[in-house]
This record gives sequence, C-alpha cells and structure tokens, in this order.
Amino acid sequence: MNGAPDGGSPPWPLGNPFMRELAISASVTNPSAMGPLLRYFLYRKEAATPEVIDMLLQPTRRPGTTAAIADWLPSLLVPPVGAMSSKPEGWQALTLPLVFIWGGSRHRHAHRAR
Repeated sequence: MNGAPDGGSPPWPLGNPFMRELAISASVTNPSAMGPLLRYFLYRKEAATPEVIDMLLQPTRRPGTTAAIADWLPSLLVPPVGAMSSKPEGWQALTLPLVFIWGGSRHRHAHRAR
C-alpha cells in the first residue's frame, strides 16, 4: 500500500500489511505499551495517569482498530505528494484561528496568528 499517488512506499518492513499490523498491535493498540509510549512523548511524565491512558485506549477496544490504523500508517509515513494539504496554497487560505506555542520547559510563548 502506498501513502497516496506519487507518495512512494513506506520503509520496509512496514510495506507489508502483516508487519504493519504487528507493529501497531505491539505499540499503539497494546494496553501494556500505551503508558511507556505516551510518557516518551510527554514533558510532564506524571500526566500519563492510568485514567488518561485508559481514555486513550478506549478507541483501540473497537474491533478492527488495529487493522484500520495499520492501513492508515503508510499515509502518515509517506504523505501523498498530490494532496492539497501538502501544498501551501491548500492551507494558506484557511481562516481558522491558530495559536502557536513554542519554548522549552521554562519559557513558553503563545502568539495568535492573523
């Protein structure tokens, strides 16, 4: 499965549907892996409470979730070249409110985009 037209192929072994499902079931939809995986992405590790982890795992309990995420993974890894979202003119005309947040753990700044 390719990411999309002109998007290429995901890295091996994720080009194989079985291997993608195996990778997703061992990480994203695995209840035992969710806590460590979430803490890896968080600055405040203590925010990964059992309640938050349980809430994030709720969608993964639906039948077919692992296969659906595995099918979507190539689009994440190899974005479609022809998609409007990959071209500046596709998103520059959006009039949605937007706030940028950046900075380290001590200094955070937020600015509204106009």
